[in-house]
Amino acid sequence: MFSLLVGVFSVVERTIEGLLRGHGFAGGFEELARTGVYELLAGSLVTFFAFIPFFAFKELERVLGVGRPLTLFVRGRAATASDPSK
Repeated sequence: MFSLLVGVFSVVERTIEGLLRGHGFAGGFEELARTGVYELLAGSLVTFFAFIPFFAFKELERVLGVGRPLTLFVRGRAATASDPSK
């Protein structure tokens, strides 16, 4: 869903860019048509795969507690073993 929203906002961004440069709405859509379908698809796939670790860590924080995934992945085993509050 978020990848779709990023795609929609990129279309809106190009349209506003065309308006600001004096080309109007058609100029923004014309620029999108020039980039091609494969480039738009590639950008959407990159965005989709970038969201996977983002939401995975958000879900881990929800399940384990705020700050706990950071402690587990960054600080290592010694820091988690010596922390009596966790």
